[in-house]
Amino acid sequence: VQLGNASRNETVRATVVAVSEKPDLAILRVETTFDKPVTFDPQPCSRGTDIMVLGYPEMFELGATLKATRGVISGLPSPALDNLYLYDAVTNGGNSGGPVCDAKGNIVAVHCIGVNTASRYGGGIPAAEVLAFVQKSLPEYKPQTPTSATLDWPAVDRQVS
Repeated sequence: VQLGNASRNETVRATVVAVSEKPDLAILRVETTFDKPVTFDPQPCSRGTDIMVLGYPEMFELGATLKATRGVISGLPSPALDNLYLYDAVTNGGNSGGPVCDAKGNIVAVHCIGVNTASRYGGGIPAAEVLAFVQKSLPEYKPQTPTSATLDWPAVDRQVS
């Protein structure tokens, strides 16, 4: 697994712990420690919520460093959207599995799909579904309390990456 943030950029061994096809998620165990665990916010977002998507899009063309794009939640989970959030942040192959964060640094979704229309939209699995999968797969997991203080976007990047 490629890890990267402002202080380190490394590759570490990972093992698969659990896989789900619906929603499209997997849990990997990596052999490293992190400064601070990420927080998920399972509360529904509203249309217009500002978000940041982190990931490694198009690694062979854009390099193997972490990238961030910003946008807003454009559509709410519904059967027509396969129960995903829809957002206008630019995403490409390599963003899948990356966090979709709010302005407080909480993960509100996990990116899983790009939609090519006349413009480009991304889709993310809501944090409530992600947490349900994690807690089913890892019963000992105790989620962190969502952060309530709004951060500037570079601080969100530092906190989540």
